[in-house]
Amino acid sequence: MFQSGKTRPEAFRQQQIYAIYRCIDENQEALLDALVADGKNRDEAYISDLLTVVKEIAYVQSYLRSWMEPERVSLDMAMTLCMDSGEIIREPLGCVLIIGTWNYPVSTVLGPLIAAISAGNTAVIKLSEVATHTAEALAKFLPMYLDKEAYPVVSGAVPEVTGVLFTFHGSLSLHDM
Repeated sequence: MFQSGKTRPEAFRQQQIYAIYRCIDENQEALLDALVADGKNRDEAYISDLLTVVKEIAYVQSYLRSWMEPERVSLDMAMTLCMDSGEIIREPLGCVLIIGTWNYPVSTVLGPLIAAISAGNTAVIKLSEVATHTAEALAKFLPMYLDKEAYPVVSGAVPEVTGVLFTFHGSLSLHDM
């Protein structure tokens, strides 16, 4: 999927990041209910798992365009002999594996996912098997909003993580995903 270049344009990145916002906004009560069922205090769950992600989305959407622009850099004396200017061009590198945690099962998945999307990468999202209610909710909602090919969701425990890691380090390269 990464090799197709689909995740590179700013418009795609912005749309996917906004899709995460819509997912949280439109399913906030269900996500909070799941977090509470997994043992979190409702107010703490709202602040630590949902509000932090919404704030991160706003921040990323404000700066994404400028992050994608080439950055001019000054050249040292040796470099000026062969070039008259230089710039840093940030490029996506491939597929990211995100493994969620039980204690902040929404923010530890969606925060890194926002970063991966903003960088133009694809990602495999492995949800926490310990926060079962939240994992079920995210497994249901995320594919409804995000590009399923670029950001597949994986549920399960050790065998599933082992399978995903084998895919990463086994017969496929990161760029094949």
